[in-house]
Amino acid sequence: MMAVMVVTITCQIFMRYGLDSPIMWGEELSRISYAWFCFFGVALATMDEAHLKVDFFYRKLPQAAQKVIFLAARIIMITFFLVVAFSAFKLPGVQGNIKAYTLGLPFWILTSAVIPGFIISAVYVIWGFFPASRKDRRPGLTEEGRAPDER
Repeated sequence: MMAVMVVTITCQIFMRYGLDSPIMWGEELSRISYAWFCFFGVALATMDEAHLKVDFFYRKLPQAAQKVIFLAARIIMITFFLVVAFSAFKLPGVQGNIKAYTLGLPFWILTSAVIPGFIISAVYVIWGFFPASRKDRRPGLTEEGRAPDER
């Protein structure tokens, strides 16, 4: 998707400023690619737990309170991802026959990027409940992520 955006925008710049004949469909294709790229990026950031978080106070809490907050945050994330994803299923009906002007593609192709991106994100959050699936847990490591003979 990133390659499609880069090639399309590069060609569009060359055609517009070099040959004075812009590509009419380039902007629409770049916009669709960008939407899909962003929502799959959300899923990848969720998988790597790379979203921004402020954990200053969280780290100061007792272990039991941290577990409760961890669980509550994950449940809220799963709920948010699934509510938004399943609400996005209604968008094609709301958008009707709206089509991209130059490509002629239905506009719901752009907005439907939310669905797989957020469903995959919810799956990654659920997957994170299982300690063996986390990236810091590898076979042969202790709960703290160290080798058994390290102290």
